[in-house]
Amino acid sequence: MEASDAEPVQKDKNEIEHTEAKPIKPVYTYEMKTMEVSMHSTSGVETVPLQAGPMNFLVAKFSTHLFQSEFCNLMLSAPIPKPVKKRPGAAAAAAAAEDAPVAAEPVPAAAPVKKRPAAAEAAAAAEDDPVAAEPIPAAAPAKKRPAAARVKKRPAAAPAAAPAVAPAVAPVPAPVAAAAAAAAAADDRNDYGIMLYKNNSIGIRAKFGGHNQVLSFGGLYCGKSSQRLRAIGAEIVRDLQLGHSIPVCKAKGNLLAFA
Repeated sequence: MEASDAEPVQKDKNEIEHTEAKPIKPVYTYEMKTMEVSMHSTSGVETVPLQAGPMNFLVAKFSTHLFQSEFCNLMLSAPIPKPVKKRPGAAAAAAAAEDAPVAAEPVPAAAPVKKRPAAAEAAAAAEDDPVAAEPIPAAAPAKKRPAAARVKKRPAAAPAAAPAVAPAVAPVPAPVAAAAAAAAAADDRNDYGIMLYKNNSIGIRAKFGGHNQVLSFGGLYCGKSSQRLRAIGAEIVRDLQLGHSIPVCKAKGNLLAFA
């Protein structure tokens, strides 16, 4: 039999073709309370803490590679505590003095009225008069002066309240001082540059690494002048130097450009 007469080999429809398994990309989950990230892959789960990265983003060092997250380095700083308002002590003392009852002063008794004796006065007049005329009638009884009415006195004034003492100024918390120092340091840095394009848009370029453009905003329909766009670009550069993420800065730039 010749080779041209050989029958072709037919494949079975039920036969399953075996292909190489494609690698599965790992899945990353975050635990913000403990600031940790977990990598879920075919080999298992690996959990490592988040650390500050060089590009103002948190990074995690796994056993196989270095993972860069989308969170800013500022998330590692402690929150600023809220001040608690207290009632000053002078105001509390004045309120207690107003509530105290006022003691009434005693009213002095009225002075007694001296009475003139009627019989003694009539006998003396009869002896001095030589002519005995008609008998002198007895003197009318003297009218007594009514007792003085009780005088109402004005209650004593409440004691003057002590001058309010200004509360002591609390010292500046450490996180606030650290944030102010970071803002001052951000003004001195020069890590990003501003580029103005002909289509009336602004591009922000990094001055480190590959010197690539990190974001842009604005456009033909934003309606802002070139000077105003440069001012907005300077504000966005300062936010980047303070550690804000690139998506947040891009959204803020477009919001200010089209406002």
